[in-house]
Amino acid sequence: MKIFNLRTVRWLALPTTAVITALVAVPSRADHAECKLVLNQPSIEYGQLTRGQLLDYASASGEASLDPRFITLTATCGKPASMSLFLRSAAADTERFRFAEHGSYTVRLSEARLDGQPVHLSEVSAGGPGPLIVSRSETTLQLKPGFGAALTALDGQPAVGSHLTARVEVQTRIPVEATRVSGMQRWQGRGTFELITR
Repeated sequence: MKIFNLRTVRWLALPTTAVITALVAVPSRADHAECKLVLNQPSIEYGQLTRGQLLDYASASGEASLDPRFITLTATCGKPASMSLFLRSAAADTERFRFAEHGSYTVRLSEARLDGQPVHLSEVSAGGPGPLIVSRSETTLQLKPGFGAALTALDGQPAVGSHLTARVEVQTRIPVEATRVSGMQRWQGRGTFELITR
């Protein structure tokens, strides 16, 4: 098992300017030395935004939904194994992870390939001796609090291999009301990608 810390979206909010830095991957510990988990981009920069610019992202739901950002996740193991990915982070609700006090972010996996071959993703919960599949196989899967993604063959059976690549999409949402600030604030969410092999 290899675990990476994922500091998601640090937001520095001033009365008219916001500086947003997202997704810093830092190795934290390796319980299973045979596998290495890497994010190709250690940070995502949203740049400087005024409150007015943030409001341009606002929808009828009362949230400013920033443009999605994409990174590539790679896992390499010394021997073939079945793999499941989890994102451990504070929950904002049953679908999203917490960003600062009131915001949230989602993480979606897609384009997963194991040893160069396309694989599907099935939602799993951590239970018993290993992850338990709770959904049918999909080509794209949103990671949710308490659930992960198992790599499955096109027939739904666990896929086995030693080299995984997947596209990770991060979508950050900020409540419009939270953009009303009179001084500097630091907004940050934290999470940990965890790779479980069997």
